[in-house]
Amino acid sequence: MARTINQATLLGHLGGDAEFRHLPSGEAVASLRLATSRSYRRDDGEWAEETDWHDVVVWKADRLEKHRERLQKGDPVHVTGRLRTRRWEDRDGHKRQRTEVSCFAGDVILLAPAAGESRADAAAEGSADDSQPPEGGDDDVPY
Repeated sequence: MARTINQATLLGHLGGDAEFRHLPSGEAVASLRLATSRSYRRDDGEWAEETDWHDVVVWKADRLEKHRERLQKGDPVHVTGRLRTRRWEDRDGHKRQRTEVSCFAGDVILLAPAAGESRADAAAEGSADDSQPPEGGDDDVPY
């Protein structure tokens, strides 16, 4: 069987506050509505913007639930997950489907600052890079 990849990476803004619910097991699940936009030049030379809306389901969201203040409408969020299409039949017998990004709490990076934190601090927390040599240069690196 051939290998396949199903991965979606989104960087956008929340279209509403995160919604949390709990499964019978007690596990928290979050629903996010994420907007991503792109700018493009129309045929008449004017700039236009197009926005896409994405449904995101976050499993094992207990950690995120503690940071509700950073998951409100307009807050920036980075999500990595897989696309999943659910199909069902509604009460009237109509077939429905929804494609959403499915991920775990560890796949969500909150970019909005926490209370008392600046935007620069929040961005640094979400993008720490341990692959760089330590301060002081390359002299301490044994290769």
